[in-house]
Amino acid sequence: MLRFRFRTITIIAATIVLPLYALPQALVAGLGRVGDGGLFGESSPLGYLAQLGLWLATMLLGVAIGFLVSGWLVGADPTPADTFRFLRSRLGVALGAFVVALLLKVAGLVACGVGILFAVPVLSVLAPVVAAEGLGIVESVRRTIRLARRRLGAVFGVGVLWAVSSSLVSAAAAGAAALVGELATGSTDGAEIAVQAVNVIGTVVLTVVQVAVTVLVYVDLRVRTEGLDLELESMERFRAAA
Repeated sequence: MLRFRFRTITIIAATIVLPLYALPQALVAGLGRVGDGGLFGESSPLGYLAQLGLWLATMLLGVAIGFLVSGWLVGADPTPADTFRFLRSRLGVALGAFVVALLLKVAGLVACGVGILFAVPVLSVLAPVVAAEGLGIVESVRRTIRLARRRLGAVFGVGVLWAVSSSLVSAAAAGAAALVGELATGSTDGAEIAVQAVNVIGTVVLTVVQVAVTVLVYVDLRVRTEGLDLELESMERFRAAA
């Protein structure tokens, strides 16, 4: 999916993720090295803002790629400009649904942490639902929960697999960066800078892949539980007959 329109997805991802996460996180990584962190450390207001920006970027990127894939399924080929116009039209719903989902996850975390094991998987396909189904804020959240609950085990399994695989990739990349940085500069400071840079870049790349996985999970759910493939095939045959 990422290779199909690599340039389009790259433009969209860069426009969304860089200002919301990469730039704030770069400031945290760079300026947090001065003194004890102050306003710029990982646990500083800017650090928390960068993390919130990543979550928001993931949501908006999910809506954008959900729109792209929905278009591809019916034979359309949206451009980045088309995608951003759509994203602007759904921005209010996307932000509202993001806040509701965040509150539900926090509530699940407060409930002895057990509720989060249910809240995260059932809300994982919220962004493509917002993109593809034209519902309001509350309706989108309800629709997401109903859809994911039909194959909760599979959705949870994909989430666990993604968490494990992305953690392994991040750890391997950080280790390689630390080794190269220390060899190149001859100091642990160089290794730390290299690791921070790789962490930011790796998080951006993994976020794009994560969103792509989420959108494909949504399509798979629709195919397996609602016959989306049959619906699309019948539409194609109807257009051909007309």
